[in-house]
Order: sequence, then C-alpha cells, then structure tokens
Amino acid sequence: LYVLKLSADDGAFMSSDVIEVRVATLGSVEADGSLAVWWPGNGSDLDVFNGIKAERFHGTGYESGQVERAFALDGVDDYLKAPARPVLNLGTSAAGFTIELWAKPGRVQDAPLLIWERADGQQDGLSLWQAAGGVGLYAYLNNTGGGGPAMGVGGVFAANVWVHVALTYDKVSG
Repeated sequence: LYVLKLSADDGAFMSSDVIEVRVATLGSVEADGSLAVWWPGNGSDLDVFNGIKAERFHGTGYESGQVERAFALDGVDDYLKAPARPVLNLGTSAAGFTIELWAKPGRVQDAPLLIWERADGQQDGLSLWQAAGGVGLYAYLNNTGGGGPAMGVGGVFAANVWVHVALTYDKVSG
C-alpha cells in the first residue's frame, strides 16, 4: 500500500489530498474506490470503473509504462478523447477534484498533456501543459465565464524521464 499526500501552497491558500494506491502484484496497480474514472492505459481503451471508452486518434498506441502498459502518444498529433458523461463533469463536485497522470515526454517541447473541453465545445474547461520551453508544467482552469485560476511551475520535465503529475483543485477556497 502506497499513500500519496499531494499538497499545494501558493502563499494565500493551501490544499492537500491523500490518495491510496494498492499494489496487487508486482507490476500491477489496483485503485481505491474514491476514484471517479481511471484509464490506466494497460492495453485497453476502457475506464476501469464505468467502462467509458477513450477513442484513440492518429496512431495512439500502447508501450511499456511506469507500472504496466501505458498510452503512447507521438507528441505531434496523437490524442485520446472520451465522450461526455455526468461522472466526467468536473464542475459538479462540491469539494473539487484531483487529476493525476504519469508522463514521459520524448522531448522537451510546449505541448498539451490533457485538455478537458467544456460540453459546449467553446473553450477548454481545464488543461495541463508541458510549457516554458517544454520543461515547465502549467494548469489552466477555465470556468463557464472563460476565466479561472492558472498556475505553473518550472523544472518539471526532461526528455525520456517519467514524471508524476497531479493537480488538486479545492473548489471551496477557489
């Protein structure tokens, strides 16, 4: 059992969250019941909790990951897209949310890691970017009015190195 405590402090607000990851057998991971959705990329396009299929585009495949298999994206035009479902609506949680992933960029470049589109398709609702010359991590949390918090940190990414990325948003404090 691994217990990960994720914390963020911008000087005005501090937030933290605890996630449990259980190792079932060597080379596999079992998620706890607090997750809403999980696409482990272990050779399947299905979310393990709801069976939501992520459609792969432009040759997105699988390769060896940090734990098991992982989605392999070329950094140019590969991506995955999941259909809108109520469980994927980030705005419905009274407390907020946490999004986490492992990333291993093949090169340092400014590129999106995750884009969560609004249902109306007008703008991104949330996005995580490899930015600042490809070594920084930036998050943009747009609300329905188009504004919202943005934050970033430098010195996160290096070419061909696994990095655990987590974003926790506390809706109560903003």
